[in-house]
Amino acid sequence: MRNLTLLLLLLGCALQARADILSVRALPGRATATAGADLTLAVTWQVTLDLADTTGARTAGGAFFNAATGSPLGLTVSTSMNFGGGGVQTVPDLITIDGATLAGWRRQGIRRVGYRRAFTSASTGRVITGQLLIDVAGSALEGLRDAEPGALRVLRMELEFESGRRIEVIERGAALDARLILSYTGGGTLRGRWQVADPGGGERPFFRTVSLVRENLAPTQRATIESPKLPTNLSGRYALRFCLETAAENQPEECADSSAGVQSLYEVRMPDHSASIHGLFPAGGDAGPGSVFRWSEVPGASIYQLQIMRAAAGGSVEFVTGALVPGAAPNAILSQLTLSKLEPGQRYRWRVTAHDVDGGLLARSDGAEFVFRP
Repeated sequence: MRNLTLLLLLLGCALQARADILSVRALPGRATATAGADLTLAVTWQVTLDLADTTGARTAGGAFFNAATGSPLGLTVSTSMNFGGGGVQTVPDLITIDGATLAGWRRQGIRRVGYRRAFTSASTGRVITGQLLIDVAGSALEGLRDAEPGALRVLRMELEFESGRRIEVIERGAALDARLILSYTGGGTLRGRWQVADPGGGERPFFRTVSLVRENLAPTQRATIESPKLPTNLSGRYALRFCLETAAENQPEECADSSAGVQSLYEVRMPDHSASIHGLFPAGGDAGPGSVFRWSEVPGASIYQLQIMRAAAGGSVEFVTGALVPGAAPNAILSQLTLSKLEPGQRYRWRVTAHDVDGGLLARSDGAEFVFRP
């Protein structure tokens, strides 16, 4: 009996001696952030303890440091965690870094940031540190260019339509597709979004996502990504773009920065069989508050769309403002909001289209000009 008791005591001491923290690993072990864009990253710490451990481990918090020099960056995560049991334990962690902080680090020449947590064994006091690395890119495209050896590295993006043209003109309701021509090295999953801005958005168009791209690219250095069918139901100028995503991005609707996307335009015109609207006034003279814009009546018109444009670089015209006018009367007085978009002494070109109750085009006018005199 005495020998059995001694054996159990010795076995208990041996188990107690082996109860300890063995390793710590961060998942993911590496991420990418873009200077100027907020980063939110979910991290899972994989902590391995001896199977005999019943006391667990703890971590008081995490800290960021310059991965090149080891110097602390003054940013910490104060969340403490305690957990028990032996074997492999998974500990969730959430880190956030605002875009201004990332941009400040980037300006200081810091290209890689480490995030570190120290885990302490409750039974032995042994400390094991785990860490992950965050690459701070100046743009989302740069983040993909600076990927690990063998990973997908984007070198160049070009956007064109199925005709091969960079800018397309097409009739309303016709089918339209585009394609992204991608030059790259390595291989991996391309993540991106096809986005379209409808006509009438002015100087700051609103882009909406029409398709997500998650395509595995083999290391062939060149690929073509087809767009979905593009909208052509409204007349006017559309903006089309493809936005890259990085693994660490919080999936915003906007591109992370200008280099993260490639953009083009396409113009949807009314079919040639549409009727004409005549009698535009003013035509060449002055117009201002209280001026009445008139045109010939179109039978069956439910609504008129008045568009005001001005000359742009290269001899093209750009949309400035407009108004929707009920079809009961073919005339309009510009509202204060519309007038606020116009500059005194500036020459503008205007036109009008007529539409039925379903939005279908009934007729359109040629353009006429006026000088704005408030």
